[in-house]
Amino acid sequence: KYLLILSRDLNYISEEIYQKLEEKLSKIGMLLNNLIKSIDSRSTSTTPNTNTTRTTPNTHKTSKTKGFTLIELIIAIVLLGIVAGVGVNLIMPIFTGYVDTRTKEYLFNEVKYGVQRMDRELRMAVPNSVKVINGGDGIRFMKLYSGNYYEKPKGKTKNYLNIFDNCSDILKTFDPATNTTNDNLTVYVTKPDKIYKTPKYWYKASKCYNKDNITINNNLKAQSPYNRFYVIDTPMTFFDNSTNIYMSRDYDWTKDNGTESKYKHYLLMSYIDDINFNYEPGIPQKRNGVVTISITMEKGTTTLNYKHQVHIRNVP
Repeated sequence: KYLLILSRDLNYISEEIYQKLEEKLSKIGMLLNNLIKSIDSRSTSTTPNTNTTRTTPNTHKTSKTKGFTLIELIIAIVLLGIVAGVGVNLIMPIFTGYVDTRTKEYLFNEVKYGVQRMDRELRMAVPNSVKVINGGDGIRFMKLYSGNYYEKPKGKTKNYLNIFDNCSDILKTFDPATNTTNDNLTVYVTKPDKIYKTPKYWYKASKCYNKDNITINNNLKAQSPYNRFYVIDTPMTFFDNSTNIYMSRDYDWTKDNGTESKYKHYLLMSYIDDINFNYEPGIPQKRNGVVTISITMEKGTTTLNYKHQVHIRNVP
C-alpha cells in the first residue's frame, strides 16, 4: 500500500492506475483475511477427555493442531503469487525510475561542469580566433590576456603601438628593468586564417618605450576601426577523444592544433556519446560571434542531450 502511494506521489503511475491497483489490493487483502480466519478456526480445537481411575478423578483437555488442507495450500500459494507479482510490478518502476533519475543527475552535473569551463574560456577568446576542427569534434582559439586601445601610427613606419595605458598593466611578460617583453599581440583579426595561416595578423612585441610605446616585429597589416589591440595569453583547444572531452593549452599554435599526443591533455568530462561544435562569426555593429555546443551523454541505457551557446563578447 505504501509503495503504491509512493509511486503515485512520485508520478511513476497515473491517478487512474493508482485507483485500479488500490482496488485490486483491497480485494486481495480481503481474500487473505478470510483465508487467515478460516485457517485459524481450523488450527485449534478442544476435545474433552475424561480419564477416571479408581482412586483419583482426573479431567483434562487435549489440544489437537491441524495443518493446511490441500485446497487451502493451493489457494495460499496462488494468493501469495498474485501479491508477489503485483509487488514486483510496483517496485520495479520505482527502482528503475530512481536509478534513471540518479544517472541523469550525474550526467547533467558532469556536462554542466564541463560546459561551464568551456564557456568561461571561450568568452575570453581573441576576436575571430575561434576555429572548429576535426569535423566539429573540437574547437580551438586564442585566449586573451588583456586588451586596450592604441593611437594609429603616423607616417610610413607602423611597427609600434602608442597605447592608452602603461605597459606594466597591459603586457603579460613585461620587464620594467629592461623595458623588454615577449608577448604576442593581435590587431584587427577578422577571421581565423589571419591567426593560423599566412599572412598572420599577430605580432611579436619586443620593447616598450616611455611606458606606453610598444615596438612590434612587423608593420601593422591593417588598422582596427575601433583602435583595439589584444595581448594573447595562450592557445586553447577542446576536443573529443573516444568518450571523453579534453582540454589542451600552451602548445605551439603555429604548427599544431593541440590535439597531438605530445602535448598534455586535461580531462574535462566523460560519458560522451556525441559532441558537435559550431561557430557562427559575428557581424560588426550587429551581433557577436556565437559558439553552439551540442552534446549527447550516455551511461548504460540512460542518455542526456545538452545544448549550450557561448557569445564571444570581444570584437576586433
